[in-house]
Amino acid sequence: MQHLPFRLLSSLILVAGLASPSWADVTRVAIGSRTVVANGQWFGAAGPYEKLAGTVFFEIDPSDPHNKAIADIDLAPPNSRGRVEFSADLFILTPQDPAQASGSVLFEISNRGGKGLLTTFNRGTASADPMQPEHFGDGLLMRNGFTLVWVGWEFDVAGLGIKPPIAVKNGSPIVETIAAL
Repeated sequence: MQHLPFRLLSSLILVAGLASPSWADVTRVAIGSRTVVANGQWFGAAGPYEKLAGTVFFEIDPSDPHNKAIADIDLAPPNSRGRVEFSADLFILTPQDPAQASGSVLFEISNRGGKGLLTTFNRGTASADPMQPEHFGDGLLMRNGFTLVWVGWEFDVAGLGIKPPIAVKNGSPIVETIAAL
């Protein structure tokens, strides 16, 4: 059971990575909390759902030509394998009983830290932390056993975000003005 989120996320990152101009490997998934959602409401045969919140850890090879488009990647400190590490927030909604999951995943790269899947497909009330029955709307995705996964990718938002590596020069973080108003 502990390996389910890692396998699920690794597969999703692989699929997402194949369509992107850069490549990162998932090195670890840490689940910080597990909580039953919607007051334990049953969603058809899938049963009650739970929220898993945590962090996914990545590393990227700065010498890979696909990664050269990443600004200052060559200035980020490498680990002992010569790769640059970073992490992102992870949020999963899945049937509490894994045997009831359909095996299908909807994966959303969170826009501005939000979660659009429940409002788009379930007609639910928008929430940064869907926990109440109204956040799950008509329960369409849940009744069909879908697992929903969100990963943050922006560093400057509340909610789901990313913790990028810090570029350094002469051992100190680089601090520069990139735009002046």
